[in-house]
Amino acid sequence: MASDDRFLPFFGRFSADIHSGLKTDTGKNARNSPPASLLLELARGADTRPVVLLPGVGGAVAPYLGLAGALRRHGTVYGIRAHGLVPPEEPDADVGTMVERCLAQLRALPGPPGLLLGWCLGGVLAWELAVRLAGVSRAPEPAVVMVDSFARRDRLSAGERHRFLGRIDRSTARLAAAERRRVRRIADAHLDAVGAHRVTSEFGGEVLLVSCPGGRQAGQPAEWARLAGRLRTRDLHCSRFDVFTGAELPRLAGHIDEFLGEISRV
Repeated sequence: MASDDRFLPFFGRFSADIHSGLKTDTGKNARNSPPASLLLELARGADTRPVVLLPGVGGAVAPYLGLAGALRRHGTVYGIRAHGLVPPEEPDADVGTMVERCLAQLRALPGPPGLLLGWCLGGVLAWELAVRLAGVSRAPEPAVVMVDSFARRDRLSAGERHRFLGRIDRSTARLAAAERRRVRRIADAHLDAVGAHRVTSEFGGEVLLVSCPGGRQAGQPAEWARLAGRLRTRDLHCSRFDVFTGAELPRLAGHIDEFLGEISRV
């Protein structure tokens, strides 16, 4: 496997979000077409509160498909894709706008979510949504799972950003040219959003942080502990781009199952 193939679960499956049930018009009438839904049912599950997976950098929900199957016993699993994946949408470049879009999608669920989960940027969205829901919903607070997410993430240096986007370009080489350009634009916008956002709101609900220790991740737990009322942490000893692949996926699902079991007994 080539070194950049590990990015394929995040960026190389991008087109699945467009072609799995989304009816889109990419021709001259696209501007007059009704907006495509950002909410997708990923796995039909138990008749309990929904599980919602939020998009990471790049915006696709396809990387979550394996995890969705593992989580279906906790409730029907939905994914919210990022705005910008379907023409003529434009990508969002700030977390606040993304949160507002996601809130609108949550209103279409059959009930208030019981679990909000996200990788990287998606974990930040899960946190901010939980804070908002805790202030307005009569339902119990949703649990939050963040996979390698940062409360405060410094902007990437020019060199780091160039290498990151270069890896995306190489990993999406099998996609059509228009889709490759769209992935890069979305990832570029999301990197800006992650670098500019600072999580400042406290959340008193149940939270699990799954980290990939090493490098910048060293301060992750302390950052979230200052804001979280009830924080649990688990580690995955792999690259952040490997968390949904191979042997790491069942380990991640096991951490989440254990967390949900623990809080159900509280």
